[in-house]
Amino acid sequence: MQRRHFLQWAALPPAALAAGARAQSGGHVVIVGGGFGGATAARYLREFAPATLITLIEPNTSFVSCPMSNRVLSGGMSLRDLTHSYDRLVHRHGINLVQGRPGAGDPDKRQVAVGKQKIS
Repeated sequence: MQRRHFLQWAALPPAALAAGARAQSGGHVVIVGGGFGGATAARYLREFAPATLITLIEPNTSFVSCPMSNRVLSGGMSLRDLTHSYDRLVHRHGINLVQGRPGAGDPDKRQVAVGKQKIS
């Protein structure tokens, strides 16, 4: 592994690192929660492991980013300026978005349920 790749991987959250290590040669990674951390993990996993199928499970249609939130408090920006849809992740980065809340998971089968849909 080159130093540059090591530094890129080191910037990811630990859960994304574990998933990404398995996903370099393909496979399927499921990320539960598409807030600032989940959306960022999905985007960088796509960049570092392009052959991987990435599914993001998120009940909301948009998220509010944390950076620049102080400008909302001071009146320099509106909350709408910090609210982003998942369209860019889906269309530009090829992330599969499943709208809903995760239910029961089956670690042995490596599945998680979202409504009646089983994701593995």
